[in-house]
Amino acid sequence: MKTRELQLKLGYEFSNISLLERSLTHRSWSEEAVGQQSSHQHHNERLEFLGDMVVGLGVTNLLCRSFEQSAEGILSRARSKIVGTEGLADVARELDLGSHMRLGRGEERSKGREKSRILANCLEAVLGAVFEDGGYDPAEAVVKLLFDGRFQETRDVGIDNYGVDPKSLLQQRTQARWSVTPRYIITSEAGPAHERMFRAEVIIGDELQVLGEFAPRKQDAGRSAARAALRAMDPGEE
Repeated sequence: MKTRELQLKLGYEFSNISLLERSLTHRSWSEEAVGQQSSHQHHNERLEFLGDMVVGLGVTNLLCRSFEQSAEGILSRARSKIVGTEGLADVARELDLGSHMRLGRGEERSKGREKSRILANCLEAVLGAVFEDGGYDPAEAVVKLLFDGRFQETRDVGIDNYGVDPKSLLQQRTQARWSVTPRYIITSEAGPAHERMFRAEVIIGDELQVLGEFAPRKQDAGRSAARAALRAMDPGEE
């Protein structure tokens, strides 16, 4: 397996590379390669179980450090959204984890590399592998690296609003403050045709004109611009 690129993205180099390889191996692959009696040593489910605890603790710890004034209920809701299946799958897609997974023929045919549940479970398994290979501190460092964008979003929109579509939230705030509706335009594109990246700008009447970051989809580029505008409107808001 080619794992060097993935290790660079994780910011972690494995001492025992077989742990990373196992974390990327779905049960469907091991049952075809080894047989129905394949053990947990041949697939990632045990590492997934471990990684579920690692990501939960890591995200909880980082939320508590980042939002010291927030109540437990608010932190709990934010954590649930960050480490829910779709939240984990989004991070896995950013890592292009699907291209590294070993899947059985049936899962390949059913587009298993795109399934949120499989991607989320694989990400947990990878984090479990980091923990088993290096311990908690390196695992938390990887969690922090991978989920940094989610923590930035909590700061941009306010932890109470984490998980709310930033474009909807921006519209609510601009309507309330200036009685205007934001407009979005794609200002630039970059990269080859199969890996196109887009950058959007949001225009809010005569008040603000803000660029977002490059993103792989136009709708994500718009959300990035909305988050940047929210940050510009309330730079000190938690």
